[in-house]
Amino acid sequence: MLYLSTVEDTFELSGRSSIIIAPGIPKHGEHEWKVRVGEPVMLEAPDGTTLHTIIGGIEMLSPPHPDFIPLMLGPGVSKQMVPIGTKIWVNETAAC
Repeated sequence: MLYLSTVEDTFELSGRSSIIIAPGIPKHGEHEWKVRVGEPVMLEAPDGTTLHTIIGGIEMLSPPHPDFIPLMLGPGVSKQMVPIGTKIWVNETAAC
């Protein structure tokens, strides 16, 4: 798996089945990312525990953030399950 980013903040929005994490997809760096909804991700918490889920959505901010695109995680993932400092890992196929 490839390292995507480290969670700096999480947001819960009413009417959503999961949480939004930021940063999600970096716009600058070593890789050009082709991350898609439904792709598996692994979350590695600072204490070393892991959680496997999927990308539930790619969030578009208005105006767009200059450095990243936030991600919504799969259903059933709560804010408490993704502490600040959690590392996000994706399959190698997500990078170009």
